[in-house]
Amino acid sequence: LNEHLSALAAREGADFSPLRTAWGLSFALRPWPILGLRLEGLSSGGRILGRNERYLSAFFLAVQAELGLDLLLYGIRWRGETGIGGGWAWTRGLIEGNGWGWVVSARASGSVLRLGNLELGLEAGYRWAAVAVLRTVREELRPRNVPALDFSGPFVGVRLSWSG
Repeated sequence: LNEHLSALAAREGADFSPLRTAWGLSFALRPWPILGLRLEGLSSGGRILGRNERYLSAFFLAVQAELGLDLLLYGIRWRGETGIGGGWAWTRGLIEGNGWGWVVSARASGSVLRLGNLELGLEAGYRWAAVAVLRTVREELRPRNVPALDFSGPFVGVRLSWSG
């Protein structure tokens, strides 16, 4: 979408702010020690600058099946996970559209603090999340060499978990 946003801004002779680094929230359910399910929501935004400033918001909601492993290293509980799944993306504002996509992720997390069944930790990983085609009211955005909407990249976060 950044290329499309850039082209729209160039036609108007205006500057633009590309879609920025996404933020997200995820929930994981692990009914078995090595298998789980994750629901993840991601959001980003950009805009065309100028007299008539216009915004573009992009969202991605994904569901992944995960495979994970716990291990104890130097007295710290670590967890490594990899997941694969699909998702639904939509945009609002300057470009209104939606489309189906896929997601693959790998993450590692370590425990920082544990109080009973509650645990606070840090996590880092990499996510490949893309939507090849974005359907709008007028057209389909289908770039040749890149996905229409891409949430791929490294991530870091804080993890709060409860086990019982």
